[in-house]
Amino acid sequence: MLKLLKFPFWQTADVSSHDAMLRYIQSEDAKWLEALVHQHQTALYRFLVQQSDPQLAADICQQTWLKLIEKKHLYTEQYQFKPWLYRIARNLLVDEFRRSNKLVFDNEIELAGEGERDVAILAEQLDCLDVDIYQQALSQLKFSQRESLILQLQGFSLHQISEIVAQPQETVKSRIRYAKQALKQILANRLKR
Repeated sequence: MLKLLKFPFWQTADVSSHDAMLRYIQSEDAKWLEALVHQHQTALYRFLVQQSDPQLAADICQQTWLKLIEKKHLYTEQYQFKPWLYRIARNLLVDEFRRSNKLVFDNEIELAGEGERDVAILAEQLDCLDVDIYQQALSQLKFSQRESLILQLQGFSLHQISEIVAQPQETVKSRIRYAKQALKQILANRLKR
């Protein structure tokens, strides 16, 4: 993992991630990078570990921060920091899956007339599950469905998810709907046992 520097976080507590990133770019002061790592590291790791394994998630997390340092000049005022960070992480994860032949993208056909379940209800139901059951159920989803659902459960909007995965919003909506349907079926089958 990226080794964190010691400095008083209270000095950056009232600064948004976007502003911290802009200040890091301008000053190259490590305290702004550390503030970003402190604020986003846990959620970023959780996103990655839900799609891979703990070792790979830790490696991709570190690579993400290193890539952020390397590519900081590409960040502009128009970006929102968190989706930009997750896009870097997602691209690194996809690259790793491709290198190890673990990634198969799926072609999805949208089902007409299907309504979306409330994400808050789904998140609450998933939180009530045993972590192992939850991880097993998630691991059975197609990669694109799993990543879109995980991003939504982490609070990203459809627009932000669309930016992160570089797909149209309608595709993201379909993936999330299919993921919820599949999870419901997986968990129902598990309860029947």
